Amino acid sequence: MNKFKTDINGRLPITLNDLRWIEGGISNALKAVFDAYGEDKFIISGCEFTINSGYRECSEGFIYWEGEILYTPGGSAFFDESNIPVFELEVTYDPAGLKLFKNGVQNDTYEIRRAKYYSVNYGSTSGKLIALSAKRLSDLMADLIVGVPSFLSEIYQFIVSVPTLGSDVYPLITGVSYYGDDVRALAEQSSVLAKKQQGAWTVVTPSNQFTFAGINSADQLKHRLDEFGNLQLIGAITGAEDPDGYEMCQIPNCTPPSERLMRVFVNNNGLRVFLPCWLETDGKIRIKQTDGHVYPGGIAYLNETIPLD
Repeated sequence: MNKFKTDINGRLPITLNDLRWIEGGISNALKAVFDAYGEDKFIISGCEFTINSGYRECSEGFIYWEGEILYTPGGSAFFDESNIPVFELEVTYDPAGLKLFKNGVQNDTYEIRRAKYYSVNYGSTSGKLIALSAKRLSDLMADLIVGVPSFLSEIYQFIVSVPTLGSDVYPLITGVSYYGDDVRALAEQSSVLAKKQQGAWTVVTPSNQFTFAGINSADQLKHRLDEFGNLQLIGAITGAEDPDGYEMCQIPNCTPPSERLMRVFVNNNGLRVFLPCWLETDGKIRIKQTDGHVYPGGIAYLNETIPLD
């Protein structure tokens, strides 16, 4: 990283170019670190989302934005079939930085660069970071080690195939030697690491009178397991009025020990309501008719993370 040396005696002269050198050195170092994750915009920390009626509340946090780290105070943003929450670079100025230059002109010099959280129309997301589907630093770090479990597994399979390797030494990395038993123990931990990886998004298969009619393929309801084993659901599905069985879909190989309560946002020709729905112990997602909730028909939107333990 570039440094501005200030430990030299003799009354060092300082100019604006020196400040630019310092700022550039820090910016270049940060960019080099975060660009390694392969995304130009993502959530570093914070930015936890909660549901409040038709809004998505976002806590404060930090966003990586094309070589910069931006603070976001979070806030509230509307979410429905037409509007989606996003982050966008917002530039303002601190009045304390208004300076009178020698040429007699006043200029703002304290620039505040933050990530603004608000809603836009689905067709206006270009150049912005879609908040609810934004990747997180923890996700990207996990993606980088996806290959580690398979690499260790290959070593392990080689080790166990030759029983006499336990006391032998192998230079797996130049200049570093490992005993076979050490490699065996390390490889056995690969199964633990493998469980920490996110699954791929899979579109659900609609049940009964639910379909994907009128929904773009990119917005269809899908599911995956996150790195902590939680079930993530995001997207939309269309249902008929008061459908048979009230079952939307079934998540394969999903057997939580008890029912999990969720909320689904429904839009039917301008009638917008939130209804409770359940993930049942057999993996089925349904609105329960026995609880007196009537499904009005229309498009249902889900955005949930559900613990399965």
